[in-house]
Amino acid sequence: MKKKKINIPIILDPSHIAGKKKYIYNIIKKSLIFPYHGYMIESHINPSKALTDKLQQIKPKLLNKYINFINNNYKKKNIIKNKLKIQRLFIEEIDKKIILLIFNRNIIANKIGEIKKKNNISIYQKKRFIKLIIKYKKFIKKKKILYNYNKYIIKIIKILHKISINIQQKKTI
Repeated sequence: MKKKKINIPIILDPSHIAGKKKYIYNIIKKSLIFPYHGYMIESHINPSKALTDKLQQIKPKLLNKYINFINNNYKKKNIIKNKLKIQRLFIEEIDKKIILLIFNRNIIANKIGEIKKKNNISIYQKKRFIKLIIKYKKFIKKKKILYNYNKYIIKIIKILHKISINIQQKKTI
């Protein structure tokens, strides 16, 4: 139902699922990973004198304990979700900056292509590219930037370089 986006509240009934009060707590614990809208737990001031479902009834004091447990766990989940949300917002802002930097880089690559075309200079200059890769590897090592991931950074630089070449080739055609 959740996948089909049907907006019917889903209420968990651990009392009836358990059948016996001794299993209710474990069902509640396991249920916390699912997005239930509420719980229906049978309670009676004196479970042994309840007119129905005596084995499923818990005392109000225990019900209160279970409610507090559920609420505390939902609060923890929400705190974690909010922490993740904040970190993801930071990443999104960084990604937007990266996108703008790439866009500006491509504008400059376009201007370089115009200069190369006017002056009959080869678009791909292997020696310069090799020097740049060496330079960036030293920079990564010096700054200890994602040191374990430096091969990925170099791949990104190679992709950016290829994009620059493609932009410049369009200028020379």
